[in-house]
Amino acid sequence: MNISLSKLSAGFENIQRDSQRIFRTVMDSFSRPGLLFEISPIVQASQGEGQSVAGTLLLALMESASSLYVSKNLHSTQWPSFLKFHTGCVLSQDSSHAQFIWIQEMQDLPSLMNCALGSPEFPDQSCTLIIDVPAIHSPSTPRAGQVWSGPGIKKPLAVDIMGLPKAFWVERQTLQNLYPCGVDVIFCTPSQIASLPRSTHIGELPCM
Repeated sequence: MNISLSKLSAGFENIQRDSQRIFRTVMDSFSRPGLLFEISPIVQASQGEGQSVAGTLLLALMESASSLYVSKNLHSTQWPSFLKFHTGCVLSQDSSHAQFIWIQEMQDLPSLMNCALGSPEFPDQSCTLIIDVPAIHSPSTPRAGQVWSGPGIKKPLAVDIMGLPKAFWVERQTLQNLYPCGVDVIFCTPSQIASLPRSTHIGELPCM
């Protein structure tokens, strides 16, 4: 990949301070699944492209040993070059071997069963799936839909993630039987995140 440095933004204004702030926010999000957390600062790959929460997370979380798969529409943006330049990550063409997956368009969302799930001996060798969604309602108005429970959730929490296909939730329920293997997911809006760790149980609220 040829990277044109003149087109890329500088990334974080203060690398240590800002990356640590983002990392702590992500860790807080995983410790309290389903709740919304504000992301700040939010970076852009170049002056011609908008800011991205997902891109900001990857800038803070990845390192030179990390492998990244991005959805097809991102190939025509500066984001792959930006992340490769600033983190030294390896851009993967195969989502099943990537440690991080960034999806912007749902038609590019891989089957969860085909992602890196880790193993009982090495569950940490699984992937983190980062998905851009239009909106997140949490806590959601109780109605028919997903209810989250498990570590970090004091009482069952109704969460409404907009824009996800039903197949995602079907596969996510199947993965619950494979724990501690699985996939950790971070949902991103234009300014916030909500995390779904593999330890969270997904059920359904009864129809009212």
